[in-house]
Amino acid sequence: YRHYTSAVKYSKQHIPILLFSGDQDSILPLTKLGKLAKLLAQDLKLVALDKYGPWYDGSQIGGWSQSFGGVKEGKNVTYLTFATIRGASHEVPYTSPSQALTLF
Repeated sequence: YRHYTSAVKYSKQHIPILLFSGDQDSILPLTKLGKLAKLLAQDLKLVALDKYGPWYDGSQIGGWSQSFGGVKEGKNVTYLTFATIRGASHEVPYTSPSQALTLF
């Protein structure tokens, strides 16, 4: 939560933000990060562009995600994405390198 003001600042400048957490992360639990993402989306008046659902790493579920955004020049634009990485702990690239690469 200490980076909340930075996230608001960057989002207002239309810089996309990706909030992610491994679903086995005991330091930054995905439930708290999900609440933060929804709060941030609400404060920035962003709308959900899709439902919380799976994303894929090849044919395997890599995790779950939801994107929030708005309309710019008649098109949906994603400003905030919340994603979980299936089977990953706190250091996502170390514990789940394939999913981390796909996510980015």
